[in-house]
Amino acid sequence: MAIFTDSKSTLGAVYPAGENGASPWDRLEPLISPDQVKADHLWGIPLVSATAHPLTGMVDVYTDEMIKRRIEASLSEIEEELHIRIMPVQIKEKQPFSYEDFKQFGFFRLRQRPCSSVQSLAIVSSDGTVFYTLPLEWIETGYLYQGQINILPLSPVAGSSDVSGGSAIISGPAASVFLMALSAARNIPAYWTVTYTIGFEDGKIPRIVNELIGIQTAMNILSVIAPTYQKTSTSLGIDGMSQSVGTPGPNLFQGRMKELQDKKNLIKKQLKVAFGSSIIAGVI
Repeated sequence: MAIFTDSKSTLGAVYPAGENGASPWDRLEPLISPDQVKADHLWGIPLVSATAHPLTGMVDVYTDEMIKRRIEASLSEIEEELHIRIMPVQIKEKQPFSYEDFKQFGFFRLRQRPCSSVQSLAIVSSDGTVFYTLPLEWIETGYLYQGQINILPLSPVAGSSDVSGGSAIISGPAASVFLMALSAARNIPAYWTVTYTIGFEDGKIPRIVNELIGIQTAMNILSVIAPTYQKTSTSLGIDGMSQSVGTPGPNLFQGRMKELQDKKNLIKKQLKVAFGSSIIAGVI
């Protein structure tokens, strides 16, 4: 369901692409919580400073409120790294008119993803004057999850069940004039204005994306706590016998950090392929 009333959604869910809700397995969930970050990625690690505060003599605690802020920051970091948007936001962007693309049923490649719905496709001048807004019924969203939309001004012939000829019935004289006028042009920069929604609807995030946000959050928290562990080395000698004890200091969490980084890199590759953000494409 689109988050705007006057809107045309993608065919099925954004993730997995095209899912129509028939699966018994729920792949979407709310944004990861502080308790989930601690249980899934920081289990057994005390979220306190190893060095007492010099003024209070008490150790500092990494609170749930601090983890929550770090989750939100990590979400933004992941959005930039993957070149996608996770939380829903409405985008308005300009697209050029290309006669060659227009012949391919008005092919458009939207620049931001994942796309969940389209609100409008209009011809807007540089001073903001709206000349023509296409009916939403004409906008094909079957490939919207790939960032692609098309113009399909097709409808069955009224009162006839025979549409095998593929007749294009254009509604109204204004639409006919609009299509005829475009056929005389070749290329017009910033001709179209597309308004659409990106991100996951209702803030329901794929579990694999939540996993990545949790990993990033855990790495950021460990990088703050690790410097509080000072490297120490002590020796004890009794009657000619001695024993030395050393601690890893800030390197205490190095192994866990590497595990998280390796897992993060793997998930990032999978998501870039899933959302088509591994290759940046546009219209030339």
